[in-house]
Amino acid sequence: MANDSRFTGSGARKICLQVLLLACAWQLTAALWHAGTAHAGNPRPTVVIDPGHGGGDPGVTGLFATTEKAVALKLATMLADELKPEARVVLTRSDDSEVVETDRTAVSNRQRASLFVSLHAGASFSRQPSGYAVYHYVRYSGNALGRETAPSRPAGTQKAPVKWESAQLGYQKDSERLARLTCEHIKKAFPDAPCRLYGAPLIILEGATSPAILIEFGFLTNPSDEKRMTTGRHQSAFVRAIGEGIRSFLGTPSKR
Repeated sequence: MANDSRFTGSGARKICLQVLLLACAWQLTAALWHAGTAHAGNPRPTVVIDPGHGGGDPGVTGLFATTEKAVALKLATMLADELKPEARVVLTRSDDSEVVETDRTAVSNRQRASLFVSLHAGASFSRQPSGYAVYHYVRYSGNALGRETAPSRPAGTQKAPVKWESAQLGYQKDSERLARLTCEHIKKAFPDAPCRLYGAPLIILEGATSPAILIEFGFLTNPSDEKRMTTGRHQSAFVRAIGEGIRSFLGTPSKR
């Protein structure tokens, strides 16, 4: 009897343990299912923001010693804060470090970005050109970008792997629409300043596996633009305009 009693107690403990494990497994499965359902019903887009230049590459330097790399990082950080309520935001650099141009796009691709935004300043041999510009990708055709702006190297000047060269081709229409919407919102925020829309074979856009644009936030070679782009009020208005352009493209209402 003693042996039978011990066997019965051991069996009961095993059954209780199995029931407990099954209950825990069911709760875990339910939680994972709920989380997956919630994510599927309300996905957060991933926006990769690229502050141009950095480290030993300052980019354009203005008459008052303003560097493109510094303004780009400031605006990128502000734009990240602007978009965080409704998007997952990744910066290609968060400090004064130098990142290879194609590595910036690779970060976006690894993050499976919903869109990629690169921030730069305009530059000219003359102090006259001013205003904003938004670029989307088009294939290299042998034509120069023009003398007024040169935010990046034309893709045709550097041989790249076939996969990289063809990556953006499937997103050209979406990239152009994103560029147009962004430019429209910049014009609304700054009606007295031009916002030009360009298609150009830029390497940094060429390899992106998502809609991708490059935004010029003003001409650092123009003293008036330089002063304007370093004021907090102007920076905030500019970042809000870009944010509204991105929201319009993604169909995401502002949560602010």
